[in-house]
Amino acid sequence: MTASISRSAIALFGALSAGVAINLTLLQPGAHLERTAARGDTWGAVNETAALEVPELDRRMPAAPPGQTTAGPVPSGSGPLTPGITQRIVVEPPRADPAETTRAIQTTLQAKGYETGGTDGIAGPVTQAAILAYEIDNGLPLTAEASDAVLARIKAGRRGTTTAAGLAPGPKADTLIRSVQTALAKLGYRLGRADGRLGEATIAAIRAFEKQQSMPDTGRISGDLLTRLTRLSTPPRTAGAR
Repeated sequence: MTASISRSAIALFGALSAGVAINLTLLQPGAHLERTAARGDTWGAVNETAALEVPELDRRMPAAPPGQTTAGPVPSGSGPLTPGITQRIVVEPPRADPAETTRAIQTTLQAKGYETGGTDGIAGPVTQAAILAYEIDNGLPLTAEASDAVLARIKAGRRGTTTAAGLAPGPKADTLIRSVQTALAKLGYRLGRADGRLGEATIAAIRAFEKQQSMPDTGRISGDLLTRLTRLSTPPRTAGAR
């Protein structure tokens, strides 16, 4: 009986030892990561261990004593919240709504007497021409763009010192000036080639057009000028046209 009990105890001890060995070799996180590194397993083209360890981005806090829970915001500390796991926090500034920016520019310019074609939040040619007119009148860079920077300049009432003829237009302003030059040329006004610059010939042609149309003499591109040019350049519809 004693020998039988001894054999059973030895067998039980062996089973327990095997279970402990399996637990230590297969189930422990450290052993798993070591095996992973040895195998070279990857997530896509990134190694598991390398992907988890980014110390400069870790948010760290002291480890809580056994049986104690933590609550509230995560403080800074010396130990990772979860060993080897990074917590990346990306904070992006709010982006302005382009339509709201355009609407604010239209409203502000209309209050200053510039024709924008409405306050619909769409930066169409008339609104661009109104912006350009304001920039010309105040010696500002010629952009014709409905941007946050332009809105800030308009609201602050900033003024520059350079005349329009001496400024190199931005891409939108260049395109707008070329379209006005082309429209004036089609109506018979001589101003040379459409070069996207507010040179003397272009200013003279604008003044001649304004005089012929009984408009105020400005010599610059504006929402009023563009509206009138568009109307005169558009062929009239016939009764049978669809």
